Amino acid sequence: MIAMHDKLRASNIDWEDVAIAADKNGVFHIFFGDIVDNAKGRDHITVYELKAPAVTGDGTTAELTDVTAHPYAYSDAANNAKA
Repeated sequence: MIAMHDKLRASNIDWEDVAIAADKNGVFHIFFGDIVDNAKGRDHITVYELKAPAVTGDGTTAELTDVTAHPYAYSDAANNAKA
């Protein structure tokens, strides 16, 4: 692990997945999926997006800012994305 951050400023009901992707300008973004609903009772799930911080390797940390929450709801009913 190169870096670890504990101040994401996003709720965590049941995170299941994480991904990283570059936008059209080559800027990397990290996506966290708060998508699990074992009881199938949630009215929505959320994918959090933030700009990937620079990692220097010298032990310094960057503040994680500009976290965007993307809420989604299934059109038919609550579902468990883990299943």
